[in-house]
Amino acid sequence: MKKHYIIGGLALATTSVALAQQVLGLRINGKAVAGGALVYRGKTYVSIDALKAAGVGVKSTTGGVELTLPTAATTSTSTGAGGASQQNGVEGKGGEWLFNGIWRFQVISIEKADPATDGAGWKAKVEIRNGTKLGGYAPGGTGWSGLTLVLEDGNSIPARSDAPELRDGGLAQGASNSQTVFFETESKSKPVRLILRFDPKGLEGTPPSLRFTVPDPSFRVDVRAIVRPNCE
Repeated sequence: MKKHYIIGGLALATTSVALAQQVLGLRINGKAVAGGALVYRGKTYVSIDALKAAGVGVKSTTGGVELTLPTAATTSTSTGAGGASQQNGVEGKGGEWLFNGIWRFQVISIEKADPATDGAGWKAKVEIRNGTKLGGYAPGGTGWSGLTLVLEDGNSIPARSDAPELRDGGLAQGASNSQTVFFETESKSKPVRLILRFDPKGLEGTPPSLRFTVPDPSFRVDVRAIVRPNCE
């Protein structure tokens, strides 16, 4: 199988690694991807296949290659499952704590709701924790912009009533709030991602010490491994 690399600004297709001093494995967001990387004349080159797996747009042009970075190809207000409509933010998996400089957030579980008692949809157990040295602030006062569940079919389902129990509860330093959030939908498609959006402009008027440490403080959580029932 040919692997394509960008070397000296040109796309190079090779069936061997004779020119490489060293062939390296490559992981993107903790996941191994095909294509890898190679070391050539003291510099490391990532394959075009790996760039595409990372969401980079790659286009061959006359005498060169044109790259489009994901941050330039996406919008911060969209909540699609991926591709051109992907929501940027702090990324992780279900069961992992994520941190944006103010809030620590985790998705504990995702399970199918009982239509007879809860209505059609999904229930997500989530937890948010104050990760600052300041107390009394609620997520809703720091740029909270909505909680959504993204399904395999690409549909985004907003949390019922925008999850006020999670959004509006003020938290002391180190304190946390755990809630079960309901996402109402008749779709048979399974959840793939839960997104909690924060707008950095929502910190206007707060103390200078209350600041996000990342450009986009939204949380994007891959929940596929924790969905129950798991029908895969």
